[in-house]
Amino acid sequence: MRALFLTEPERYGVDIRPDPEPGPGQVLVRVRACGICGTDLHIVAGQFPRTPFPIIPGHETAGVVAAIGPDVTNVLPGDHVGLDAALWCGVCVYCRGGARHVCPQRGGVGGTIDGGFAELVVAPVANCFQVPSHVPFREAAVAEPLSCVLHGLSLLRPVFRPTVLVIGAGTMGLLSLQAAINIGAARVDLANRNPKRRAMGTVFGANRLLAIDQISECYDIVIEATGYAPLVRVGLDALAPRGQLLLLGVSGPQDEVSVSPFSLYNDELTVVASMGALDTYQQAVDAIASGAVQVAPLLGEAYSLDDFSDALADVAAGQSGKVHIIP
Repeated sequence: MRALFLTEPERYGVDIRPDPEPGPGQVLVRVRACGICGTDLHIVAGQFPRTPFPIIPGHETAGVVAAIGPDVTNVLPGDHVGLDAALWCGVCVYCRGGARHVCPQRGGVGGTIDGGFAELVVAPVANCFQVPSHVPFREAAVAEPLSCVLHGLSLLRPVFRPTVLVIGAGTMGLLSLQAAINIGAARVDLANRNPKRRAMGTVFGANRLLAIDQISECYDIVIEATGYAPLVRVGLDALAPRGQLLLLGVSGPQDEVSVSPFSLYNDELTVVASMGALDTYQQAVDAIASGAVQVAPLLGEAYSLDDFSDALADVAAGQSGKVHIIP
């Protein structure tokens, strides 16, 4: 098979290796689309501590089952599937307590084992979710980031018809916008610095489009989907009394935000941090397949394995939609 091998930070190239074979409880998937996100930029840069080298990255994967290992009965060759990338040990107190997404030994397909920037990838059958054949593969691959959004929303305290502000109009922000509308928000506004990206909010039903400096009122829920520390501070300042700030964006390990404990106390504010996803991948597939969440307008350019450098530059620039590799 052909695959994109990351041999060490910032060093990668396409190579030909023997086709992998599925072992017991595993599935071999022929990759039809694999998305690139900010996490992949960190992995390529060597900023993801758990990533070993060499590795084939790529964790937002959809494709067709090519072969199944022994004892696999719930998927068959030819099935369309998406892959939940998360891996865990299964025996620690967190895994046994229903919080395997924060397992100290957690890993991921494309993060700690070979992933989807390849013609073929092996994954545990537990990570394979069937996707209706009418769903295009690029759209199916967006189930992975959508599952993260849905997990984050599940952590919030229920509020009847809340007012919602989404900060950030990248993939995570625009998925969050649609998810917030689907949970019955009274109003969902979208804030972003880039006017072109901000304008995408009209496609998905945002009530108002705001530049960051135009945020002037307070909201029941603020979803911060960029990870940029100064915008986390903006999100805190935009909370109404008893408001909730959901941190979906991934900040750098050294980033800090100044917080007044008195303000948190006086207005009874809640800050909810969401890491990855937990049992929401099937919900994401169903939302995409039913049209409850629109994915096609999110899609940007598609690149081949040989054009991986251009794809990375596209993602880093943050000007287009969701970028995929088509092996």
